Formats: sequence, structure tokens, C-alpha cells
Amino acid sequence: MFAGNLQIAACILLSGNSFAKIKLMFQFANIANISQTTFYRMQNLYLAPTIDHFWKTLQAELLSAYQGEKALLSGDGRNDSPGHSSQYLSYNVGDPEKKVIVHTEVVDVREVNGKSPNMERLGFERSMDQLQKNIVIDEMVTDAHSQIAAVMKKCDKFKGVKHSWDLWHGGKNIHKKVVKASQNKKCRDLLPWASTIRNHFWYAAKESKGSERKMKAIWFGILHHVVNEHEWLLNIDGTYGKCAHSPLTEENQQRPWIQKGSPAHVALKGIVEDKRFLRTFSYYVNFRHSGFVESFHSHLLMYAPKRHAYTYVANKARIQLAAIDFNKHTNRKQALDKDGKPRFEVKYSKQSKRFYPTAKLEPKKYEYIGELQRQIFQSRQNDYGHMSWHVSLDENDPRRIHSTRHLVTRPSLSQVTAQYQSRFATSQSHELTGSSNQ
Repeated sequence: MFAGNLQIAACILLSGNSFAKIKLMFQFANIANISQTTFYRMQNLYLAPTIDHFWKTLQAELLSAYQGEKALLSGDGRNDSPGHSSQYLSYNVGDPEKKVIVHTEVVDVREVNGKSPNMERLGFERSMDQLQKNIVIDEMVTDAHSQIAAVMKKCDKFKGVKHSWDLWHGGKNIHKKVVKASQNKKCRDLLPWASTIRNHFWYAAKESKGSERKMKAIWFGILHHVVNEHEWLLNIDGTYGKCAHSPLTEENQQRPWIQKGSPAHVALKGIVEDKRFLRTFSYYVNFRHSGFVESFHSHLLMYAPKRHAYTYVANKARIQLAAIDFNKHTNRKQALDKDGKPRFEVKYSKQSKRFYPTAKLEPKKYEYIGELQRQIFQSRQNDYGHMSWHVSLDENDPRRIHSTRHLVTRPSLSQVTAQYQSRFATSQSHELTGSSNQ
């Protein structure tokens, strides 16, 4: 094998590129390149196994650093496509304090009998099973997934783990409810208060200090504040009712007050005092959020964009590459200008419709790539077989369940062609038949 062939295949995958696009670029430049078959054989034989070994070695080092200490982890699932027909889901678990990804789990839709909504629960359970073999999990932060909540409640193996929900998603749902209620013409006064009500939910969780009763007392205070009532008789926890903000003036109060007992106030009361919502406060009192894992999912787009389809082997390798990249560059420092001052860049928020400064980090160095390439070449050197030799499927490969993701036998091309009829082709054939008869 030419060394350049293996090198180009390795660089395509390690950089997160698509072989089809690179091949097209080489074709336009009139440069010879390896075939698609050769690339996929190299990927299955040398690239993916080496990446898997590299990631598991790095993961073992991360988990060994806990040394019996209790871990606070956050997890979230990420589908491989933007629609509702996902084939793969990667469940990723990270440590928000150490800013590292500690586990990734890839689930194929065939493993849940073709029902994609069940993939996140399976990914979560597998991740917890693997992590609990190595570390003690004190608390797990997830989104408000009903199946995951049921598993955490009912399974004995998770009884010692505190389950918290992502506060950002909770606030987002409240904001949606307030905006929806404000669409009623009698409740339009609620719209300017939507962001304030969401922020107050965050404040109530932060100040609760783990007390569900205290969080409810602070949360109910918004019903008094919006009607310009900043002191009241009693909270539900027995404390004196009073807003925590400083005295308001006309200059710092930019929203019109809502009239007490008005339709808008009644609608807000229904949202704030909703019994089903109040029962979820136990998941928010620790003031946790999974924004750290969400940022990793954004980073994943470099290696596994949702508009591209990959095989199970390639998808798993790309998820692991993203985790390696993320962990190796998690402690990047802020870049400095020529005068030694910290550098910033200006970004625009669509939601708040304003510009804000953000720290500009040092460029990535990708120092681990050289070691990965060395291990890839070492795996080829240790391989005494031919590249066309048969490789049996891994025991966890979903193709062992069924050859297709649809869980039905694929018909031949001739059968599909014979059964398929386009309405346009039919009309054209009728026209041709009619003209020939004439």
C-alpha cells in the first residue's frame, strides 16, 4: 500500500471532512485520488479502530482522575438528522465543572425496534451503566425527558443518584407559555413580561438553596411584582413577602404594569400555579443546566453534520473524534493582542437583538493528531492480511439486528421499478397511446 493513500484517508476523517466532497475537489483539480471503496475499507480496518482505542485510552485517564470522589455529570442526546426520522442518536455525558466529555454512546434506531423517540432513553441507560462501573455518580443533569425520569425513579441501580433537570429548558418552556398566552388580545400586556418571568424562574431556583418550598415561595412572588405590588403579607413558606430588588423608579421600570385581576393577570396565575409544573420543582432546586453538553453538540457539527448520512462505524468514529478534539482544547486561554491585552470579538444575538463582546480564544494546535496518525500507520504495519479480506461485524453492530434501518427486507431494483408508476409518466403514456390510436 502506498503511504500517501493511507495518509489521505486518515486526514479526510481526522479533519471531519466528507470523502465525497474531497473526491469532487480532486476531480476538479484533475488529481488522482483513492476510490470510495478503498477509503471505506481503510476506515473500517485502520481508522475507526484506532480512533476507538485512542478515545477509550483518553476516557480511562479521565475516569481514573475521580478516585472515588462523587461526580456531578450532565447528559443529553443528539440526533444525527434535523428531522424526526433519525437513524442514530449519540448520548453524550460531560462534567460541567471539569469541562470535559467523559462518555459517548451511539444508539441505532434498529436497537429500539425502529422507534426513534426511544433512542435517548436507551443511550442514557447505557451511559449510566458504563460510568457507574468506574465512578460514583452523585447527581445527573438531563433535560425533562419523561422516559429518562421514569427510569431514574423505577430502577434500583439509579436510586443513589440525584436527578436534576436542565434549568435553561425549563425557563424556555415558561417563556413559550407566556408568549402563547399573550396572543389573546385580552392578555397582550403579558408579552413585555415574558423574559422577566423566565429570568425570575432562574432566580427562584438559584435562591432556593435546594429547598422546593422556598423556590415555590419566591416563584409566586412574580404574581405580586407584575401588578406593582412589592410587599405582601405572607409567603407559602411562612416568611414575610417582599421583592428582593432595589426600589424602582420611572427610569428603571420600562414595562407597563399589569392590572390586578385582569385577564392577563389571571392567565399568568394559571401558568405560575399550574400543579403539574409545580411538581417538577424538585428537579430544579439544585440550579443545574446542561449548556456545557449543548456546546459540545454545536462542536459536533464539524465532524458529523446533520445533513450528511454516515455508516454506523463512521458515525461512531466521528463522535469520538469530536470528543477527543473537545477535551484536548477545553482549557484554551484567551488570545492576546500585540500589546498583551486580552482579545475580544463582537457577536450578535438574534434573541435579544443586540451585540455583545465575547472572549477570543487561542487557535487550536491539534497536537494529538500526530500521535493518532502514528497509531493508524502502526495498525496497518501490524496487519498481515490483504485489505480486501473479510471483516466480521462487531458484536454490537446494529446490522446484526437487521440489514436495513427500516427493519424490512429490501426488494430488488427491478421489483421496485415494476411497481412504481409516476402520475406524470402515466399521463404522458396515455397521451402517446391516444395520439397513436388517432
